This record gives sequence, structure tokens and C-alpha cells, in this order.
Amino acid sequence: MLWHMSKFDFIFLPLLGLIAGAAFAAQPETRTFEIKVSFEGAQDWSNPPQWYKASSKQKFLVRTELYSNGKRYAANLLDVDMQKRMKIKAEFQRQRGLATLRAEGIDTSSSNLQQRISERMDQEITACQQDMSCVAQVSMKYAESMSAAMAPDNSALFEGEPRYAYYQPFEGCQSFVKGSIIISAKGETNRSKLRKKKKVYPFALEMKGMESTSVEQKERPLCSYFLIVLDESAQNMYVENVFFPDVRGSAHRLEFGEQSHNENASVPMAAPIQPWVNSQLRDAAALQGSMSKNLSLPLPLDGNATILGNFDGEGKATMTWSFR
Repeated sequence: MLWHMSKFDFIFLPLLGLIAGAAFAAQPETRTFEIKVSFEGAQDWSNPPQWYKASSKQKFLVRTELYSNGKRYAANLLDVDMQKRMKIKAEFQRQRGLATLRAEGIDTSSSNLQQRISERMDQEITACQQDMSCVAQVSMKYAESMSAAMAPDNSALFEGEPRYAYYQPFEGCQSFVKGSIIISAKGETNRSKLRKKKKVYPFALEMKGMESTSVEQKERPLCSYFLIVLDESAQNMYVENVFFPDVRGSAHRLEFGEQSHNENASVPMAAPIQPWVNSQLRDAAALQGSMSKNLSLPLPLDGNATILGNFDGEGKATMTWSFR
């Protein structure tokens, strides 16, 4: 699950410091998460009389800033127990909603809290004077607050030693991504209706993609895809998901005696890379390190899952990371 942040969340990020529960105040800080991944592998495909041999070289660099408000919490927002994690996240959202209400001057201990929220929302909607954009903003503003007012109190989850710092997206975060992928394949293919005659054609594929940017993504900033929890007692971290942006480039294909060219193709990352990266950083990873592993390739390197047959191969993946 990705931790989604809207402009509304960015505006109210300072309110996280008002959240109740066992939290220790420290200085707010910004850290940079960086990961480098390289991969080189080879793959054989066969669906007689068709076959090809493919290879690929891939490199990725992702770097982004994340912000901690300075609070340390007793609950791990990315607890490895998924059921407990969902309860902690729900309670965190509940407390954030209550903090928003208190900042608006609403008494959250009131016995008729939901009524007070509805009255305040109606007042602000009336003040919008039928401006639908304004009405939508007000409705979104109080949706989380109303949900917080109705949610069960699980604040006991945040009792204990305040050891966890939450590093989240923030407006204006600096990010950089770079990716390069080369995929090559050569072999023979035929059209399905001619397979009984075993008529084959030369097959060749060349895909090259490169992505490099230090600007924000078009739809949302890169940092908004990340959430990291730092355990200050154990000095390790929990990364919810590592996001790798799409790499685009050229794809040149020779098949059935015909050539095709696409200069704006999506050039895919080898399928096992992201699950491997996530599995290594999801549960109490060191704040910096490196590792390598041979990964099997049971899926086509070019991402074309429509073809049948047997895929066999492997590649060596290496990653280094830091959070400082």
C-alpha cells in the first residue's frame, strides 16, 4: 500500500506534531533516501518451433527527501504484523483528524462532537456562496475529521517507549531519478496458423530506455510515493514500498518478416527486481547497506505476457541504499 499525500495533507503536515499519545519531542529533520540497483541477466524462451535468446542490462537510481516532524512514537506505522499495522494507521489517522479539529477550535471531548463538526462544515459551505470548488475543498477538509470522530479509540497502541520516527512526503521535496534499460532478443517465430508447416521467420528485438530527471513528476512529486519509519533504538528502518518511475525509450522489432519501431515505448524493469528490493527493505533494514542475489526470470524480459511457452533464465541483481 502506498502512502498517498495530497496538497491538503502537505498543508496540515505540521498538525502531526499535535497528535496525542506517547510521543517524544525532538527537532524536525529532513533525511534523504537513496537506492541504486543494477541487474544483468539472460533468458531463453521456447515454444517449438519458436525460440529466442534474450539478455538485459538495467540500472536505476532513486533519491528523494522525506520529512520528520520531530516526534517519536511508541507505535510502528509500518509494523510487520499487517493486522496491527492497519490498526496503527487507522489510529494515527484518527488522531490526526482530532488534531485538525482542535486546531480549528473545536472541543474534541464534546459529547456531541459529530454535531459540532456538521455545524462547522455547514457554516463554511454556506460561506462558499455556491462556489463548487470551495464546497469540494470544505467537504474534503471535514471528511477526515468526521471519520476521526466516529472511529474507535485505539490510543493504547501508542503507549510505550517513543522510539519510532515517521518520515513522510513534504511540499518542495528534492528528488532525482535515473534509469537505463537495454533488452535484446534474437530467435525465430512463426504465425500460429502456420505452425503445423513449421514455417519460421527471423525474430529480433532491441529495447533501449533512459530516464533522468531532477524535477517533480508531472502528476505528483516523487517523495509522495514513500513512507519510512526509523526505529531509533535499534537504528534500523522500515520502507513501505520503493517506487521506480517508468522508463521510456525505443523499441525495434523484427517479426514475421516485418519491422516495427516505437520511439516512445515503455521499457520494463525485470519483473523480479522490485519484489526483491521491497522484501529486503520492508522489515527492519539497516540504514545503509548493499547486497546481491541471483534472481530467476520466469516471465518475459520484454513484458509481453501474451506469448505462451517456457521461459528460463536468471540474472544478478545488486543494490546499495542509504537513509541519512
